[in-house]
Amino acid sequence: MMKFTTAAVVAFTLTLSSTATAKDIVVVLSPYQEQAEANRQAKTVLQELTQLEPGDKGILIDGYHLKTIGIFAIPEKKAYASPKARLRVNGSVVGALMSFAKQATPYSEDSAPSVSGAVRLPQVLRHIAENYGSDQKLDVIILGSPFYDDPNEPKFSMADGVFPSDAHLLSSRANTPFGTTDQPELLSNVQVHLCYGDEAIMRSDRHHFFVHRFWTLFTEQQAGKLVSFTADCAAMFHRVKNKAKAPKHNYILDSAVPFAMIRLEHEGSKNTIYKRHVTTSPLPKEQIRHAQQIELGLSWDSCPTCDLDLYAQSSPGAAVISFRNNNTPEGIHRKDYRTSPRSIRAYETIVFNKPLDLRTLKIAVNFYKGDASNNVSGELRLSVDGRTYATQFTLRAKSGNKGRGMSEAFKTGQAPNAHIVIIDPLRMVGTK
Repeated sequence: MMKFTTAAVVAFTLTLSSTATAKDIVVVLSPYQEQAEANRQAKTVLQELTQLEPGDKGILIDGYHLKTIGIFAIPEKKAYASPKARLRVNGSVVGALMSFAKQATPYSEDSAPSVSGAVRLPQVLRHIAENYGSDQKLDVIILGSPFYDDPNEPKFSMADGVFPSDAHLLSSRANTPFGTTDQPELLSNVQVHLCYGDEAIMRSDRHHFFVHRFWTLFTEQQAGKLVSFTADCAAMFHRVKNKAKAPKHNYILDSAVPFAMIRLEHEGSKNTIYKRHVTTSPLPKEQIRHAQQIELGLSWDSCPTCDLDLYAQSSPGAAVISFRNNNTPEGIHRKDYRTSPRSIRAYETIVFNKPLDLRTLKIAVNFYKGDASNNVSGELRLSVDGRTYATQFTLRAKSGNKGRGMSEAFKTGQAPNAHIVIIDPLRMVGTK
């Protein structure tokens, strides 16, 4: 699932205010994401759109259904200098965007694509170029998945580690949605910035390489530039602000490869931690000091609208991994759910990429935000060397604490308040 911070969108504001002349910028959104996240994203975007320069326009587009949500225009009159005045004059656009967010559909539903944040990238870029292209450079910001997935064209899906061969790029749109030979100048003056929000969607660095390579060549075959391709939205908006150029590369089209969809085999387990069998057999003691393939999963359902967070530290002095610090030398935090993920059969997860000593592993759960009529309970799972263990926990607090006390918890190994619970991994694996 995807998270776009206020800091990231602030950079979006700076992007638009850095030029002396009015300009357009296009922001592409996905209708296929968790509704709570869609609502937050819409509100943040609206907040920042009020900071545009007079004469500027922010064009908002549904990247899957190829529909313009609205055009947020900043009047040049001084009477519209305040954010409130700008929201009022764009009232219809505000309503349209909030309605779009309200109708967001979880990707797990049968009628929706199988990837979170789905956009139909080839089609939406063509839609933008044909309707909003001009002689001036146009920045197109895509907030969505790089994996093409349309239930009406399942054989071209990029879900599950699949990507198109170069032969698709050398073909017509009559044969493939990735064809570029029909309009080789389509994306002239278009600069594409794609943020997919979570590096964990990539199966490996190799997977990232092949997907980035494909979309780079796809854009360039139509005279455009893929300037940004990242999970770090703040970095992407920074690149837009600073008018960054497309990075150099040595990607070369291979005209000899056959027309095919190529599957990159998963390098790890195909079963998510949610689907794995939970064992009650103690972990062999010889595996305690050199535990491998460590994965943590957090889920809760007693308070569906509450926001719980998972924290872990592999050893004293190592970085604490959480949604605040989601990529460290020891591992990554893959997903921050702000409401209960149980309904979509998911877990907020932390994956360690190095063996570790379970005796030094610290795990904590924090009640970050929300209001609970009773205590908040949930489940933590710990996977070690292919074995998965589970434990139940209860947080005896009625509301969130915004993370206060987490530093103290990891320094002392004790929960400083009722919003935090410390979970002992040795007890979970039955060796204590």
